Amino acid sequence: MNYDEIHRELNKERSLLRSIRNCFTVNKFKARLPIAQWLPKYSKDDLKGDVIAGLSVSLTLIPQALAMALLAQLPLRYGLYSSFVGPFLYILFGSCKDITIGPTSIMAIITAQYVLMGGLNYALLLSFLAGIIQLITGFLNLGFLVEFIPFPVISGFSSAAAITIIMAQLKLFLGIPKHNQLVDIFTDIHIINLWDATLGAMCLIILITLKLVSFRLAEPVNVEKAPILMRNEEKKKNYGCCASFVKAVITSRNALLVMICGTVVYFTKSTVFTLTDRIEPGLPSFQLPNFTEYRNGTQVMSFLDIIEEINFGMLAVALLSLLETIAIAKSIENSSESKSLQRSFNATQEMIALGLSNLIGSFFGSFPVTGSFSRSAINHSSGVRTPLSNLITGAMVLLALSEYIAPCFAFIPQTTLASVIISSVIFMIKPNDLNTIWNSNKIDLLPYFVTFITAISYSLEFGILFGSGVSLLLIAYSVMRPEIEFKIETFRTFNYLVIKPNQSILYPSAEYLKTKILKSLCFFRNESTNDVVDYNVNNQFKFAIVIDCIHVNNTDSTFALSFTQFVKALKKKDVLVVLYRASDALLNSLNNSIANCNDMNSLQEILATYFTR
Repeated sequence: MNYDEIHRELNKERSLLRSIRNCFTVNKFKARLPIAQWLPKYSKDDLKGDVIAGLSVSLTLIPQALAMALLAQLPLRYGLYSSFVGPFLYILFGSCKDITIGPTSIMAIITAQYVLMGGLNYALLLSFLAGIIQLITGFLNLGFLVEFIPFPVISGFSSAAAITIIMAQLKLFLGIPKHNQLVDIFTDIHIINLWDATLGAMCLIILITLKLVSFRLAEPVNVEKAPILMRNEEKKKNYGCCASFVKAVITSRNALLVMICGTVVYFTKSTVFTLTDRIEPGLPSFQLPNFTEYRNGTQVMSFLDIIEEINFGMLAVALLSLLETIAIAKSIENSSESKSLQRSFNATQEMIALGLSNLIGSFFGSFPVTGSFSRSAINHSSGVRTPLSNLITGAMVLLALSEYIAPCFAFIPQTTLASVIISSVIFMIKPNDLNTIWNSNKIDLLPYFVTFITAISYSLEFGILFGSGVSLLLIAYSVMRPEIEFKIETFRTFNYLVIKPNQSILYPSAEYLKTKILKSLCFFRNESTNDVVDYNVNNQFKFAIVIDCIHVNNTDSTFALSFTQFVKALKKKDVLVVLYRASDALLNSLNNSIANCNDMNSLQEILATYFTR
């Protein structure tokens, strides 16, 4: 081994050691543990904001957690089990102060499908497997995968999920016994519990009304349109107090309604309502999910068999929860105007935090969780300062599991929890999205309806899969059939053809471009004599084609090879091809084998040389 080879080997070893050291720097540690960045700067003002925000979120989270457990076909306590691990872990690993992790309606309705297949263990395994996928996605920086789920697919999925959730809650909302699988309101009206239906309708009206009021309060106050309220400082102060009170009622509307209904049932000892099951107090024990399925003491399914049965569900849960969490972070980050200790978020870190929440949560009885739009919005509007607000939220959930509070949940009417779920998802149905898609690009209605119909008629996971597949096919078609502008330009007494693609040309569109060029050659009009020349490439006839590459940034090797050979074939028939305003990357791909120029003077010189020789 000579000196140069030894030197190269030493440089490789040094480079490897340098890369390993860079993985364990202080900055890398802080990036993976964001609490190390904001905790040293923590102040009393931050504590005040976090406590208020944490309490506000918990008042919404606890009743929603109970309702989500019902939606997931699980005992109520598993809704609470799913609501404290995520917040605690997010304190350490979360990068966005506003996000709150916990059960959501979409995660619950997907989980319900697998609970019906394999019971509680399938729900825990779904969380376990989704967490592993999310961790791998985070560590490998594969978050771009969620970008393959476009807006029409998300909108169609959200509407289908909302309708599915509402239909699933009708039994509880109307007080129909659990053994009735198919609900037909008109034929089975005699089995509807009118007390449940009446209470549910009242609760739903109240919740939706308060939700609509919250939309109005979110709008900025126009002082000119409210001169009486703003006439003096005293009235302005009174208006502020009233607005704060109304805001507090709206924020805690779910908790207040659940407590009021439960209190009425407790003191009246009413037996006319269908009540929830009793919650066993106490914390869940640490336990791994069962990786094999045993029935009657015999192993029925191995871990691989279970994975095969869960199938696309774990991927759907992993991608949807990532999509929802990152969308929340981006939405709040873009709308945030207040300065705080931590405003930026890291998408990769969010994936890691969510993956750990699902993975470790599965050891404590948690079904799949993700960021919640509604609770994150409450967190943001309540003045949260850091992720430490999750400590208060998680602590309140643990308090709800205590032996003093947990037994009280047995007095909550099921119809009240059903109304909480329905009111939280009904606004996910957005008919205006159809108008937006129609005005933007009508062809996008195709993936919207494919997603919606598949999700409604078959399953939510496959709705996402088929809708995304159709969207990818539309993208592939646009690559294969790019828009190309053709026009005739004149140089002196000669006409030449200008071709202007509107995007980069890749190998799927190579044949399409060549076919377009040949058709143009066949029907080129000579304007000086006004005669149509039926051009065939076998004839010798001087002809120039200028390809304006202003929108063509690059290409691939397959197209470069094919197009270069095509240009050489045309050159033999005395057809000139010129690349105009081509990028360096494009010219390098074509090995500079085709005539090119970047300005009109150079183009005219090339054309003059060609036509006058």
